[in-house]
Amino acid sequence: PPRGLRTQLADAARRGRLKTIHGCIDEIEGLDRQYQPFAAELRRLVKDFQLSEIIAFVDEEAPHDHR
Repeated sequence: PPRGLRTQLADAARRGRLKTIHGCIDEIEGLDRQYQPFAAELRRLVKDFQLSEIIAFVDEEAPHDHR
């Protein structure tokens, strides 16, 4: 997903803003079907309140950014 959304996700996770995280996930899902697995993993993590794991997962995707 685009860098801006990943940054927003990581920031929301650091601040514990679950509503913002859900909004970002919804936006990511609407961008492209290729992001469905990414969004599904984020939903799993947020459901279990694994905020530090969300940050790590989002940061892990950073080297693959081509936008």
